[in-house]
Amino acid sequence: MDKAALPLISLVIAGLVVMLLITSGYSARMGTGALFNMLAKQEIQADSVGTTEGYRRASSFLHTALRNDSSNPGIQLNLARIQLYDPQRELPENQIAALAYYRRAVALQPQEALIWAEIFAIKSKLREFDEESDSAISNAIALGGWEPKIQYLIVDAGTASWLVLTPKTRRMVIDM
Repeated sequence: MDKAALPLISLVIAGLVVMLLITSGYSARMGTGALFNMLAKQEIQADSVGTTEGYRRASSFLHTALRNDSSNPGIQLNLARIQLYDPQRELPENQIAALAYYRRAVALQPQEALIWAEIFAIKSKLREFDEESDSAISNAIALGGWEPKIQYLIVDAGTASWLVLTPKTRRMVIDM
């Protein structure tokens, strides 16, 4: 081996080690975010977020997850869902807070039909029928209209708001 090439090889190896360390650190943060998101999801599935203590635990887990992995749409989605249980807020403030997290989740994962359907459901509860609600129902149907959960959310929200829906939106609900 040429002795002149050794410094170059050493430099390449050092660069690879640095890249490996950076990647490992990033992966560990993402793993920590996923772990805390899973802990919060267990609280949500156990229905303990309906209690003040359960809400605080889930919220704490999710904010820790968010600090470790802000690019995970699942964390934003779970944050949106627990806003509806916030004991410090009343309707519609908690629905408005949830909508902000749903918007962040859909910005990170615009191909997820469930997020769009949940945005339509929240907008329906808030009686906010605008371009965003039209876009939400259209995207939910286009991306997952065959899924029972999407169908249920859209039909439930649509029928609850039937009298104030536009004819176009009514047609989308009927066609589900």
